[in-house]
Amino acid sequence: MRMTSKPSVLNSFMLIVGSSATAQLIFFIGTLVLARLYSPESFGGYGVLASMAALVSVVSGLRFDYLAFLPEAEKYRRESFYFAAVSFSVVFCGLAVFFIAWSGSLDPEVGWSLTFFFILSASLVFLGGQRALACAEYKQYSRIRVVQSASQVVFGFVFYWIFPELGMIVAFVVSQFTLGIWLLFDCFQGVYDSKLSALRSIAVVRGFGGRALLNTVSTGLQYSAPLAPILLGGYFFKSSEVGAYFVVSQIFAAPLGILRRSFLSFLNAEASSPEKAEAILVGIKKEFLMRVLGGGCLVMASLLSVFWFFGSSVVTILIGVQWVGYSYLLMPLAAYFMIDAVLQPFSTLAPLWRRGQAAFLFELFRFFLVYVLGLALIEVGVVSFICYIYFFVASMIFVYLLQVLYVVRVMRGWDA
Repeated sequence: MRMTSKPSVLNSFMLIVGSSATAQLIFFIGTLVLARLYSPESFGGYGVLASMAALVSVVSGLRFDYLAFLPEAEKYRRESFYFAAVSFSVVFCGLAVFFIAWSGSLDPEVGWSLTFFFILSASLVFLGGQRALACAEYKQYSRIRVVQSASQVVFGFVFYWIFPELGMIVAFVVSQFTLGIWLLFDCFQGVYDSKLSALRSIAVVRGFGGRALLNTVSTGLQYSAPLAPILLGGYFFKSSEVGAYFVVSQIFAAPLGILRRSFLSFLNAEASSPEKAEAILVGIKKEFLMRVLGGGCLVMASLLSVFWFFGSSVVTILIGVQWVGYSYLLMPLAAYFMIDAVLQPFSTLAPLWRRGQAAFLFELFRFFLVYVLGLALIEVGVVSFICYIYFFVASMIFVYLLQVLYVVRVMRGWDA
């Protein structure tokens, strides 16, 4: 049952924030440790595979996990959405691996089976977390987040001594697949009639299939855009550059992900309609909002100044001397992830408010900028890797701002 009173909403939000903070702190510290063990090339291979898995995980279930948040979904059992999502996910992951191999992107050292289980593991854990949110099981969601990060870091350290080059990939599969299977059994441990569960899921597919397909394409475009530097970089730039981007981005994504994930989860759960979103906004004092924005800008300016003058020293202290040559990534990525943490959650509101077509057009435009136009710039030899990063950051922020303006317009009823 969804909690609607102010104390309950606050407690739920703080629980999500606390667990996300713990999980991100664990992953942040783990990244600093693993960066001193694994080479930039190893992180490059892992980063490309992790990016593919991250993209597949959010679309493989055809977004039935996301549709469970809708008000009209309350007459269905939430497990029916989860069952449908998991069923599609297994098939989609197999097709994804086939496409990766067909396109020539399959790493021969990793192989078919390890690639499949890597992607499937990410999908199962993601869907398990989404189910917990849809059912308002915030404690369960919190446990998932912490265990997910801790197990990956611990196994990554252990498997380095067994597989120096593929240790992170093996560690991800072992830890996340185990967690994903546990979540699957935990969801269906009280289900005794599998045929009835299947029939309920079929009813969900029939009732929400069209919307699920549109949301899947839109979400695929949305989640693929942030991965462009890694996915394109894996083809056109050095593996060490891609690995450096992955590590440096994790330095910022981990702590700032606390704000972004928590804000996103809160909006999905409590701002599921324009009316609810406006009610939240009305309750916020303008003076407080301006102070928060001003403080955020001051913090960002201070950090960028530090990275400009002491970037090499910061990199040496955090991840070791082998990464000093990539300190030029600090400034653009710091600015991007700080802005992304605040603006990205707003991009999920349009499809939740039945504005799927508008959300699709925004994501299509972003995809065109970072992939089509970006690829054209790379192909003609105009940009280096760092130049593409600056182009990528500018493109992402520009579309985010357009989406925020659209959300405000819908919330105020100006699109009527």
